[in-house]
Amino acid sequence: MIKTARYLAYLFLIAFIFSCNSNNGTTVVIHTRAPIGAKLYIKTVPYFSEKEEVVDSATIVNNHDSLILHLPQQEQRLFRIVTKDQYMRVTFINDAKLVHVYVDYFKKKYTVTGSAATTSLIDFENSQVKLADELKKLSKPLDSLNRLHIKGAQTDTLSKKYYSAYNSYLKRYISYDDTVKNAAAFILEYNNIDFDTDYKGLKKFITHNAARFPGSKTIQQIKAKALAMVRIYEEEFNVGDILPGITLPDTNGKPFSTSSLKGQYYLIDFWSTWCDRCMTFKIAEKDIVSGGKSKVNFVSVAIDDQKDNWKSLISKTKLKWVNLIDEKMWEGTAVNTLVFDSIPFNFLVNPQGKVIKKAIRADSLKQTLTNLKLD
Repeated sequence: MIKTARYLAYLFLIAFIFSCNSNNGTTVVIHTRAPIGAKLYIKTVPYFSEKEEVVDSATIVNNHDSLILHLPQQEQRLFRIVTKDQYMRVTFINDAKLVHVYVDYFKKKYTVTGSAATTSLIDFENSQVKLADELKKLSKPLDSLNRLHIKGAQTDTLSKKYYSAYNSYLKRYISYDDTVKNAAAFILEYNNIDFDTDYKGLKKFITHNAARFPGSKTIQQIKAKALAMVRIYEEEFNVGDILPGITLPDTNGKPFSTSSLKGQYYLIDFWSTWCDRCMTFKIAEKDIVSGGKSKVNFVSVAIDDQKDNWKSLISKTKLKWVNLIDEKMWEGTAVNTLVFDSIPFNFLVNPQGKVIKKAIRADSLKQTLTNLKLD
């Protein structure tokens, strides 16, 4: 009787999978070894400002259940199978009509079959884990020598060996993304890539790979963000350049354009409510404005998505000059138009709209304005 029941269940499983595969989308069969009553969810792995979404879910009734979940047809992307307690997390890509996931909750292990992209991803990440373990072994004797302040040939040799291995480890992420055939796998490993100050290398890399995946909106977004960052280093505004105007909302929500300050001197600075060094600059500005003799107009732009905190801080600290906010922060109008990459930062602009000073420090702001006979 038990064998007959299992056989019928097996036939039902085959029939159900066949019916699912006749539709567009991906059927995910989850073979579980997990606590009875545990609930599994398939969720999207969010990109950028996306929110995580539950696509399907199922509850384990028997310890060796085969749960069948379905993903509707959509762009190949990363999904995650998680338990309600977040103890078990399985990442996979929907690049096949049928994907099998074998989950052992108790050993916290899983395998995925049927998805070539997921297999490639897992194999690569496992190889990187092994290399990371080797790096840890290399770092131990080197750390010991450094703690003891021991210099010499032995330390130099170990140091060269370690950094050579470390650079190879980082370059493997670039090599993998340059050759991987799946956009979702590329997106996941892109987060581990670091070109440091090699902006030309980054530009070449992302342009090449965006061309390889023209249908991926996410990779096109990654390209746009990467090129915007490179632009900051390649096209920054320097003394003598005309500074473009920007328009952003003030504390009353009304748009204010810095172009309206044409014909006047103005200092535009960029800050955030959570930036301690920025507040030091605010105090320096406040001292000058409170004196009432400055011929310079002050405009502060908060690179901040906490609008209420921003308004409260301005009111509390009595920053009585033009205050604007860019809630899109590093993806917003201020950064993309005026190309800067850190805060606090500032430009001093003359009546002709030219930059006459930039990156003025808080402790030299007053003297800078005095020297220019503007204070």
